[in-house]
Amino acid sequence: MKFSRFFRNRTDYFSCSVSSSGRGEAGGPGRLSSTAPLRAGLALALGAFSAAAPAATAFSSDINIMGSALINTPSAPTAASQTGSLTEIAGGVTTGATLAGTVIGGANPLIGTLTDIGDGFGIAFNSSGTSASGGTAAVDNLFGDFQLSINNTSSTDTYIVTLKVSYVNQVNASGADAFGLSQITLNDEFGGNYFYTGLQSDTVNGNYQYDMPNSYVNTASGSGGSLADSGSYLLPFTVAPSSALNLGDSSPELRVTGGTFALGGFSAAGSVLFTVNSVEDQKPLAAPLPAPFALFGAGLLSLCLAGTRPGLFRLNPDRG
Repeated sequence: MKFSRFFRNRTDYFSCSVSSSGRGEAGGPGRLSSTAPLRAGLALALGAFSAAAPAATAFSSDINIMGSALINTPSAPTAASQTGSLTEIAGGVTTGATLAGTVIGGANPLIGTLTDIGDGFGIAFNSSGTSASGGTAAVDNLFGDFQLSINNTSSTDTYIVTLKVSYVNQVNASGADAFGLSQITLNDEFGGNYFYTGLQSDTVNGNYQYDMPNSYVNTASGSGGSLADSGSYLLPFTVAPSSALNLGDSSPELRVTGGTFALGGFSAAGSVLFTVNSVEDQKPLAAPLPAPFALFGAGLLSLCLAGTRPGLFRLNPDRG
């Protein structure tokens, strides 16, 4: 397979327009100072979804959430390695699938219904290659797709459903002509963007790092080397009665690629896990009575209680 710069520097591959705001949590963009932390991070990216999930708590049955995670059929790498994984957490139970080269082990896609807080879907990819002879070592685009449908079956209540995005992006490139790229995004069915983070380490075209916490301003500089971005993000969605929200469009939610075309090496890894963080019913509370009505009611109650006391208002039989 022939690789070219067609795969490189595709900053326009995903839309970066924001149609909904979220609240950031711990973590954020950063740089790695050496390849040793990068290798450790790559291992973490693939193992992040295997940790035990917290105790499952069922959310309201008014909210029906169905989803899937898919690895698109990959091309064979050229003198390089590529691995990956899928994760589904449904009812607090975790199911997985793996990618090794071009072989997918387990169900693909993973499809299920989310019923508990902490349920969700995850995808992770890891790629790397080294050229000691000056030839090509490369991984074509690895694509992962999510679909998530949030349906409010209540005819009266509005709900706020908050999803948590937990992510790791790490890339590295060295040598005269090498690059590594990882992008994570979340769009709705109409292309409206809710989350994005993208990294590219490129010894020829230069580096970039765009993400939501930094308002899509390029925070990277230089050419090549290690770049990393990790953390979590909360995305609240208001779902009106008898309505639905569909997340995931025709673009991949996770994309990882890279290559070296001279003496050098590359690595690129991305992992993302979308989970249900909270489901809140927005049913209004009963309004308290205005103060004058409350006082009037208290007075009536006092009179009623007083009327039950023995001898109250009894006529004196000795009086004529």
